[in-house]
Amino acid sequence: MMSLQEQISQLVEELRANVASGSPLMTGEQRILAARLLTLGKLALNIEHELQFYRLEDAGRIGRATVEQLAGEAMGNMMFDTADKVVRPDFRGKRS
Repeated sequence: MMSLQEQISQLVEELRANVASGSPLMTGEQRILAARLLTLGKLALNIEHELQFYRLEDAGRIGRATVEQLAGEAMGNMMFDTADKVVRPDFRGKRS
């Protein structure tokens, strides 16, 4: 499978060859050229969307790691706080 860059380069070379020959593009050739350019544009857009998705996914992964680290630090501080009283329920039924 050819990459997007290779396909665009191939199209440029075909156009250069046509310009060098001095013959104008016929209507059918223009339509084919327009269709190829439209297809390459759609391919480029799909690649951009895929890249955007991966960037967002990576940012989310980094964000989750940061949140987990901050939560761990907060929980660690709570666990080592010995000033709090522990309330224990009386299940024996005795009332004081």
